[in-house]
Amino acid sequence: MMGGSSIDDDWEFAAPLNPLRTLVLVGRTGNGKSATGNSILGKKEFLSRASSAGVTSTSELRTTVLKDGQILNVIDTPGLFDSSVDTEFIGKEIVKCINMAREGIHGVLVVLSVRNRFSKEEEAAISSLRTLFGNKINDYMIVVFTGGDELEENEQTLEDFLEDCPEPLKETLSLCGGRCVLFDNRTRDQTKKTEQVQELLSLVNIVLAKNNGKPYTDEIFSELKRGTRKLHEQTEEVQSLQGYSKQEISELTAQMNKSYEEQLKRITEMVESRLKETTLRLEQQLAEEQVARLKAEEMAYAAQMKSNDEIRKLRENLEKAQKETDELRKRAESGKQSLNDLVHELVDTAVDRLRQDFLSQRSKSSNAGRDRNIEGGMRGNSQFGRVTKIGFPKFRGEDVRGWLFKCEQFLKVDNIAEDCKVNLVSIHLFDLALMWHKQFVKFMREDVDWNVYRGAILKRFDVAYDDPFCEIKKLRQTNHVQEYIDAFDRLLCRINLDEHQCISFFLAGLNSEIELAVRMFKPRTLAEVYGFGPIPMALPTPNVNWRTKPVNGSLSAPLKKQLTQKELEEKSAKNQCFYCDQKYTPSHKCSGQVFSLEVLGDNSNELVDAELEEDVLESEEIIEYSAHISLNGINGTNTYQTMRVCGHVGKHKLHILIDCGSTHNFLDLNTAKKLGCQLTSTCPLQVEIAGGYKLTNNYMYKRFGWKLHGEEFQTNVMLIPLGGCEMVLEIQWLSTLGKIISNFKELRMEFKYNGRKVVLRETHKANLQ
Repeated sequence: MMGGSSIDDDWEFAAPLNPLRTLVLVGRTGNGKSATGNSILGKKEFLSRASSAGVTSTSELRTTVLKDGQILNVIDTPGLFDSSVDTEFIGKEIVKCINMAREGIHGVLVVLSVRNRFSKEEEAAISSLRTLFGNKINDYMIVVFTGGDELEENEQTLEDFLEDCPEPLKETLSLCGGRCVLFDNRTRDQTKKTEQVQELLSLVNIVLAKNNGKPYTDEIFSELKRGTRKLHEQTEEVQSLQGYSKQEISELTAQMNKSYEEQLKRITEMVESRLKETTLRLEQQLAEEQVARLKAEEMAYAAQMKSNDEIRKLRENLEKAQKETDELRKRAESGKQSLNDLVHELVDTAVDRLRQDFLSQRSKSSNAGRDRNIEGGMRGNSQFGRVTKIGFPKFRGEDVRGWLFKCEQFLKVDNIAEDCKVNLVSIHLFDLALMWHKQFVKFMREDVDWNVYRGAILKRFDVAYDDPFCEIKKLRQTNHVQEYIDAFDRLLCRINLDEHQCISFFLAGLNSEIELAVRMFKPRTLAEVYGFGPIPMALPTPNVNWRTKPVNGSLSAPLKKQLTQKELEEKSAKNQCFYCDQKYTPSHKCSGQVFSLEVLGDNSNELVDAELEEDVLESEEIIEYSAHISLNGINGTNTYQTMRVCGHVGKHKLHILIDCGSTHNFLDLNTAKKLGCQLTSTCPLQVEIAGGYKLTNNYMYKRFGWKLHGEEFQTNVMLIPLGGCEMVLEIQWLSTLGKIISNFKELRMEFKYNGRKVVLRETHKANLQ
């Protein structure tokens, strides 16, 4: 061995009585390699303490015997890949480490800490390992995360921690097959210590199974083995010599040791050569990145300084235009009302003039990249022409959502820069909205981002406690159907429903006679429902006294006969009223028409029977089942009664909605098919959605299993098409697991499961993609 130490004579020459495995700990100084080694050994063998400098100064090997008789070697290394360590020291330590690994390396444990960010040095260290030992080393790598106690204090699991880890760390985990384990080296719980060691050893078994039970070796290992074998044979030969003096034998032994030392030196120089190449390449790469970053920072600083000057001039012009606008408005208020039109026209002219000035300033900029951003920001590309000849939408405090929609469209079409959006919008505020804007800007210390401003104005002027889902559920036709369509469209633009659900809610709110007439045509789109104008619009609702017999023995006009299916379709195709031959319009009224009251008899029963016959063709029997799902559940929508969390089925991320308004657990039918679930056919069951609409459920999956915050759950689920989520959990089922403490205002829920506290928090949509 290097440094004057000797080599054990039993390397590869005496077969071990018990299976032997060797694990090597590598990582940055301070990540807890020595403490992890002590946890694996089950005793304190390596020196471990909190220190700003490395505690381990050279590679050390310690051995333990597991309960099953397996011999486990653990090699602790110093911070081999720290930037402060020179290449010569690293080369000697690597050769020494390989010398200790008699049977090869069964697992390379890359020790990282959850307390530290995954650094460039650690990324370079792992790259150096692959360069030095080849890509085959990836098959033996296992990532060990230390600091499990800190994750436990923060009520996080390793899966939670890895969800937001940087891309280089994700790539490292991918290279080693996702093999990772969490260690808490500070715990005093013996059961926990045993469990985390067993989890690590199970990963080692997976590594060996993947590599056909063979440890890692390469040409460096082979060279050392040949040298050791040769030294062993020469030593035995010398010891068997007779007739030689002790001095002669000592000289021969020294000569053999010298030869072996020279061989070790050659191997060390080979390792150092590889490391220098890797180090030189990484240093060159880092230098190039640093130069590029500095250049980008300089360019950004120069562009920012120039932009600040131009923005200052723009603000001065905007303030000047605002003063002129205020003066014109005062004159208009003191003069004739028609002057309002003049004010608006002058405002639009002034804004257009400012945009042209701003564009001309940007076109003179020398920074091409910055020019493209700014020029596109205020006027868009010149090839699109002068799109903004239309006036910017004005706001006085009413219908803030509609106004914001128009603003977004205008800003998008005109390609307005982010830093100019608030200023442009502010000069089109009036009355109460303008007063609010002045107060809002007054208390802001810096420029306001558009998204922040948009949220603030929406919070100020939007209707509080507005629930469009509840409103659309309660919406009913009371007057002319065109008024009902207008009200329905106003609510529909604020919620997310698929077209099938839109049709269901629209028809549910219609007058019962009108609803039946429309359903007869089985419309597939909402446009088709609106297009059946002659049916619902022309159905009369006059305020007259109905009589079963003619007055004075006769009617003033013949009664209208009930049209056949063919006649209805012909009139609908020609867009004619069903009660007269005039062209139908939404405000159409039949002139001189006499109304009669007809009680639905055999014909209506035939219509209902026809629909039932088609349902029977699909299923012979439909069972009325007391299952309900809320409108929020069917669409996966967040409200004060729901909470969105993220679970897992294997590697599939499962989007779950916990819903207080549902009575059963539901799984999306398409998701079940993607997961390969064995679906169980059942008698058709009807699931009622809030609003009275019913879905038919033909499948159920028993004991569906998934993971949530590291815990496994199972339950029976009904399979129906869901909208914005993949699974709906009823709150009553969660209550069977134990006492639940829920706070839907803070979107937080906690309960105990298998003796462990489970805390559920709202998951943002960005983390669900």
